[in-house]
Amino acid sequence: MSTIHLNITQKCNQKCFFCVRSQAPVAEPTLSQIMEYAQAQKRIGADSCIITGGEPFTQSYIFDLLTQLKQLGFGRITIQTNGLLLSEEKICQRLLFSTVGVKCDISISLHSIHEKILYKITNVKNSLCRLIGALENLQKYGIPFCTNTVIFRDNIGELSDIARTSYRLGAYLTQFSLMRYTLLNLKKYAVGLEEVKEAAKKLAKELPMSQLRFEGIPFCLLRGMERCVAEAYWPKNLKLLTITGKQINDYKTDLLPQYRAKLPSCMNCMMNEICMGVWEEYFSELEQISPKPIC
Repeated sequence: MSTIHLNITQKCNQKCFFCVRSQAPVAEPTLSQIMEYAQAQKRIGADSCIITGGEPFTQSYIFDLLTQLKQLGFGRITIQTNGLLLSEEKICQRLLFSTVGVKCDISISLHSIHEKILYKITNVKNSLCRLIGALENLQKYGIPFCTNTVIFRDNIGELSDIARTSYRLGAYLTQFSLMRYTLLNLKKYAVGLEEVKEAAKKLAKELPMSQLRFEGIPFCLLRGMERCVAEAYWPKNLKLLTITGKQINDYKTDLLPQYRAKLPSCMNCMMNEICMGVWEEYFSELEQISPKPIC
């Protein structure tokens, strides 16, 4: 599968304190610019796309984009969203109408199931009520969705509750990722690799492993749970169009190595080709753990 990644806006209706994309505003891409790129990639074999932002549903042309991508022949479309606007049934209805005949799924943020913590993250009141409403709407309209949770100090104790809520409301997958804390100087919110590893093992006893994914935790730390490492499921070919119009032709080799790190012993691991290691800020801890390669 060849996948393109379309960043269609930097605007967002939340102000998450750990968002690495909340930088200075830049010019928004036009629909024609997005489609010109999509057409070029379709001609050379792209058949799937991921739409992200900012918050994609704040972009005025989102539904026109979905219709045109469908007409262009993209068979699968994934939309990464914070979910607030999907609490409105009319948005879900337009989403359904715009993607008839296309395998469309939603990747929705679920960082907590406690209003106080969600407000601390998003700076938006009633976030939990709207988010649960969005998940219920997706379930009601039969729109496939997964949930994504950024793990940090304030929510590490509720990961099981988050996973069970996601599962109960019909998510086909519950994903967890480590927070990038160096970019925004958020060290005090960070959770260590060992703590997350133990939390992952606990989750695997409560939910089917097929339901769980963890990004940023390498295979060697999840022995017996290798199928839960998110990177194993990444598209073989993923190209990225950034908000500034920059094109990254190989996401894994052009972008990630700038921010990911591995141990020298990783070269001897049978998972080396698909494992991305850890985010750079977790590398010193990985060195101390010194896990053995998988043979």
